[in-house]
Amino acid sequence: MMSTMTDPADDYAKRQLDRLRAAVPTPWAPHAEPILFDVARASDFAIDTLLRQPTLVDSFASFAPAASLTLARDARPEWGMQLRRHRTAESTRLIWRDVAGVDDVDATLAGSTRLADQCLQVALEALEGEFAERFGRVR
Repeated sequence: MMSTMTDPADDYAKRQLDRLRAAVPTPWAPHAEPILFDVARASDFAIDTLLRQPTLVDSFASFAPAASLTLARDARPEWGMQLRRHRTAESTRLIWRDVAGVDDVDATLAGSTRLADQCLQVALEALEGEFAERFGRVR
């Protein structure tokens, strides 16, 4: 009697999807299931991000463009958290697009560089605005 062998990574991915189903309030689009399965096989980081930010599942499944990030001047204490949350979400988007076959390696690397540049630019603009309010503009 021969038993069929299963890939432990498949079992692990199924468990990760079960965790995700419990966290996401509405069922995701059927076409997202195989992508989510592959994401679960590829990246614990991505699944952890989706567990913390479950609305990303629908956004990624629809291949919606990334949301822009702005740092409100009156929310200065939250800037670090907002930047980290945005960077984490967009890094997970890069993983999703890579696993789904939308982007190749070059596009993923370019996206990673673009994300770092955007985060730095948003932070710089927020600090420049704060400094201008406090100290005036340099002439």
